[in-house]
Amino acid sequence: MTKELGRSISCALFTALVIPAVVVAVLLAAPALGEDAAAEPEPQPEYRCPYCKDTGKIECPACRQGRKFWCSECAAENVCPVCQSIGWILCPYCGGEDAKSEHEFHLEHLKRDENLNKAVGTKLRRIETPRFALITDIDHEKSHEFALLLEHFCRVFNTNFGNEPEDRPWAGRCSVYLFQPREAFVKFAATVDARPELAAAGGYSYPSPGGPMIVLFKESRSDDDTLRIIIHELAHVFLGSYPTDKQPQQDSEKTPQKEPAPSCASLPVWLHEGVAQLFEFMHKTETSRRAESLRLVKQAYRNKTLMPMEELAEMKFGANELLPYAVSWSAIDFLMSTDRPAFVKWMAMMKNGVDQHEAFRRAFGFPINAANRAWRAYIRRLK
Repeated sequence: MTKELGRSISCALFTALVIPAVVVAVLLAAPALGEDAAAEPEPQPEYRCPYCKDTGKIECPACRQGRKFWCSECAAENVCPVCQSIGWILCPYCGGEDAKSEHEFHLEHLKRDENLNKAVGTKLRRIETPRFALITDIDHEKSHEFALLLEHFCRVFNTNFGNEPEDRPWAGRCSVYLFQPREAFVKFAATVDARPELAAAGGYSYPSPGGPMIVLFKESRSDDDTLRIIIHELAHVFLGSYPTDKQPQQDSEKTPQKEPAPSCASLPVWLHEGVAQLFEFMHKTETSRRAESLRLVKQAYRNKTLMPMEELAEMKFGANELLPYAVSWSAIDFLMSTDRPAFVKWMAMMKNGVDQHEAFRRAFGFPINAANRAWRAYIRRLK
C-alpha cells in the first residue's frame, strides 16, 4: 500500500512539474509567426538533446523549484518522492537514452559519495547552486551561507569585467571542496586528486573538463579568513575561464601576424595575482592582507626600489616573495580605476593570443612603460 502511494505521489509531481515544462519548451522552440524565411538559420546545438546535453538526466524539478540551492543533507532528512533525494531525474525530453536506470544511478551516486568520504576520512555534504557545487564537512548552516556567497562573488566578478551578473563564466559547475580538517585536505590532494605536491598548500584551483576546481581547508581559520582564500582562488578560476566574446576583439590597426593567434591564451601572472588580491581586499576582514601590501608598496616607492611596470609584467613570482604580489595589486588597482573598459579590452585581446605589451598599447592607447609616472602618483595617494 505504501509503495502504491509513493508511486501515485511521484506520478502526480512528475505530471504537475515536468510535463508543463515540456509544453513550455516546445512552444518556445517553435519559430515565430512571420519570421523571415530567408533569415540565417540558428546554429544547431552540438547535443542531440539540448536539455540534458546527452547526459540522460536533469535536475529534479520537485527538489529545486524556487530554491537558490540544493543540499544533500537537507534532502536526506526530507526524502523527495520523485528523485529519492538524488537531486536528478532521467531526462523526460529524450527519455534518458544515455543514462542508467534510476536505481542504478542512485546506487552509483551513493557509492561515489561513500568512496570519497572513506578516502578523506570525513563525511561530506553537497550543496549545489546554479554555478557552484560546494562539497564540504563544515557546519551545516554555515555551508549554506558559503554556497550563497559563492554566487554573490561570481556576480561581483561578472559585473566588474563586462559580463551580465548571472552569466556562467565556465562550463558546468565550479566544484569547491572545503574540508574542515587539514588532514582531509591533504588526503584529497594526495590520493583523490593525485596532486601530492599541492598537499602542503593552503588551497589550490585548476580547470577541469567538468568545470573548474577549488580545493582548500578551514580547520583553525576564521570564517573571514576562509572566505578571503576562496575569493582569491575564485578570481584565478574566473580569469582562467574569462570568455573572449564579451568585448570587441578587432582593433582598427592592422598588425601583421605570421601565424593565427591561439584562442583563450593564458593571462600573465602579475595580472592574475593583482586581480585576485584586489577582489580579496574588497571583502574587508580582520585578516585582510591589504594593510601589509600597502606598507610594502609605499616603502618600495619611498626607497626608489619600486620596479617599473614593464619589468613587473615579465617577473616570475616566488611563493615567499611578498613585494611582487603587493606591487601587482597596486598596478592592477591603478589600471582598473583609470580606465576599466580599456582594461577589459586588454584582457580580452590577451585571451585571444595578442602579446600583453602590444595588447596594452592597443587597449590603453600608449605603451606600458608610459604608465609608470601616473602609477607612481596613484601610489602616493593610495590609502
